[in-house]
Amino acid sequence: MEQRIRDMLSAIDGQDMAAFGTFLAKDARFVFGNGEAIHGREPIVSTVRAVLQSLQSIAHTVQRFWSLDGVAICEGRVLYVDGLGQKLDAPFVDVLNVDARGLITDYRVYVDASQLNRPQ
Repeated sequence: MEQRIRDMLSAIDGQDMAAFGTFLAKDARFVFGNGEAIHGREPIVSTVRAVLQSLQSIAHTVQRFWSLDGVAICEGRVLYVDGLGQKLDAPFVDVLNVDARGLITDYRVYVDASQLNRPQ
């Protein structure tokens, strides 16, 4: 499961939304920080695509990983370069529920990205 999650993060980092979508169950749920839940593969992919289009780049570095009973927890750092060219290096934790087919049914992202795209 760890490699699969790393591969999903690589798809996000590469802004490959077609690949990203293959990791999600059709009825997946996605929550970024304290945002509203998004339901369904296509709406999730669309939302993530829109966020990534506001960035110059994104790069995840996984530092620790745990999995038990279909739940994976991934901790690390994410480096954003926003649309203004400003860098934000922040800690993140992802909590993912994964079904028997290896597809993500629930994806929760915990990171403080509030400083992105704000003039300094």
